[in-house]
Amino acid sequence: MDNRTQVQDGLSPVGQAARGRVVVEVRPFPANVWFHRAFTRPVVEIDGVEFGAVWGENEVAVGAGSHEIAVFFRYRGQRKARLGLGHGVFRVDTSAAVTRVRAALGPTNGSRFRISVG
Repeated sequence: MDNRTQVQDGLSPVGQAARGRVVVEVRPFPANVWFHRAFTRPVVEIDGVEFGAVWGENEVAVGAGSHEIAVFFRYRGQRKARLGLGHGVFRVDTSAAVTRVRAALGPTNGSRFRISVG
């Protein structure tokens, strides 16, 4: 873990002026749901800050503006692996109630998360 990455136990504000909300929906490939729920944990990283996530919807408070997101998973017990790593960028407008981001994992072991906004 580098100096700019902070691991958080739960989902909480990113940045000092947290005024917007982003909901990150993290989904494994449908045929592999049982495997991922039993053996892996998803991780959401926003602007270099890691959040232990759940398979499903995760809410994070963020400041207005553009943010970098990375989504990956780890096998239970791992602390450094970044499997299926997918990257994206999203923008938060505080006049909107919530910004939605979807991270969908592909079907094979070598698949990456596909990040989409909206």
